[in-house]
Amino acid sequence: MAPTRASTGLYGGKTAEQRRDERRTRLLEAGAAIWIADGWAAVSMRAVCSRAGLTDRYFYAEFSNVHDLLAALWDQANERALAVVVADFATHEDETPRDRLRSGIATYISHLATHPDDARILFGDSAGCAVLTSRQRDLRLTGVAVVADFGEPFLAAGIDHDDFLVRVRMAIGGLLELLAAWQAGDIPGTVDEIVAHATTFCELLAASVT
Repeated sequence: MAPTRASTGLYGGKTAEQRRDERRTRLLEAGAAIWIADGWAAVSMRAVCSRAGLTDRYFYAEFSNVHDLLAALWDQANERALAVVVADFATHEDETPRDRLRSGIATYISHLATHPDDARILFGDSAGCAVLTSRQRDLRLTGVAVVADFGEPFLAAGIDHDDFLVRVRMAIGGLLELLAAWQAGDIPGTVDEIVAHATTFCELLAASVT
């Protein structure tokens, strides 16, 4: 006798966990496609389910509401962008802190240029969506913390910790505003031109480290 679905736990050759993962991926991909095409406000449970070819039952099995889906999409985009920077830092660990910082920023900007969907999700207009504005605020605070921790061991003689932290806040805030304006089309420029603009913020920090 051939094994039954109940005895194997398989359906269509896939486990329940595999099928759930596939449904979640379809929902996320549908949500991302709608967001990119029409903005985050166009992402609704019905629109996502229609595009994914799934019922609302499966949507609510994964997300409490649409804002949970938006948060998951934002987190995915952020994780992809940060991963390339971490990899870049590891590749250049023998270089000076200044060069590693410049390289990391250039790598981040290049990633956004080659993944414009991630750029729109991360830096697009989030007005009216508390979960996205919160994520963007957390990105700024995380950026400040990471860069401050990175640069602290290399502070040049005579540089005060508090003064360095102010410079970090100015640099990260300016860099993120530059990227948001670039993504929105308010500031034109190639990747190399935007990296050159970003170097201004690098130099603000570079003056503080050895």
